Amino acid sequence: MKKQLITLFFILQMLPGWSNSHATSITDSLLTVLSALPHDTTRLKTLHQIILTSQDTPLALKYAQQLYKEAKLQNNKLYICDGAYFQTLYYYNNDGEQDSISKWVNLLKPIAQSIQYWKVYFNSQKLLINTYVYNNQYEYAFNEASKMLEKAQSIKSVTGEASAYQCLANIYHETNRRKDEEKVLRKLYELFPQITHPGTQINILSQLITFSKQTKCYTDLETFLDKSKEVLDKMVHNNPAILKSISNQYLYVEIYYTYLYLETGNQKLAKEHYKKCSAYITPNSFLPYLVLYRNMAMEYHLTLKEYDTALAIADSAIRFVQENDFDISDYAKE
Repeated sequence: MKKQLITLFFILQMLPGWSNSHATSITDSLLTVLSALPHDTTRLKTLHQIILTSQDTPLALKYAQQLYKEAKLQNNKLYICDGAYFQTLYYYNNDGEQDSISKWVNLLKPIAQSIQYWKVYFNSQKLLINTYVYNNQYEYAFNEASKMLEKAQSIKSVTGEASAYQCLANIYHETNRRKDEEKVLRKLYELFPQITHPGTQINILSQLITFSKQTKCYTDLETFLDKSKEVLDKMVHNNPAILKSISNQYLYVEIYYTYLYLETGNQKLAKEHYKKCSAYITPNSFLPYLVLYRNMAMEYHLTLKEYDTALAIADSAIRFVQENDFDISDYAKE
């Protein structure tokens, strides 16, 4: 499934994590404060914080719209970009509607460029290019990604260069150009030591994990899984409240650890990691990861020759993808 393979990690890519209960109480407190604030940067900062604490709820769009409107009123370019970007993220992670995404990206890019807000500039462009990939517009996506790479290199933006390589890898993956995909991913990994944002690190590692599993490079797969877990554990160590917010990323890692040990014949470790997966499944779990989990669970039980269990999971998985409007043909290919 394309969106499973081209995941942006909405929460991690730009935002700090919050546990759900902690986030709700903070949001309520900030909303109380907001009503009494003047129309200055304090109000913009508060709206920004409200979006961060409501990031995985439908209210995130409402507050992003408020931030954009308030920033326009104050003519604050930084927050105009953030308001536009948060709306782009919402549409990308929900309906993936290309026109809405394109509208906001094209609006914010010239503003972001004028203030050299390159993180939002390149991340928003990555969202739009990935949307082209979802819609099978591969040639256009390639041209846009190539332009992004050229621009990033000209201004020496590591974030932009990494974003461009990620887009190119996605395009090569979807067009079955495995050698080109591997070449670009190696260039991406060479940039890894210069990447300091943990969300971006996880984002890059997830792409490397997927490729290593598909090409059966198990030594690389284990290396990238260990690095991912190290980054996630460090994030939780620095801020324990983030654990619930990054449960999707832990689930992803445990799924691929299970695959690793299934495919290398270590059933004991495969069982340990399979059991760990359930601890990270929540009502807010990312839907493509739930499909990925079901795929892995089928393979796990088939390996154990528990055919009835595997068949029941397969039936459940098909109903799940139909109920959530996934492309059943894409699921069949999985």
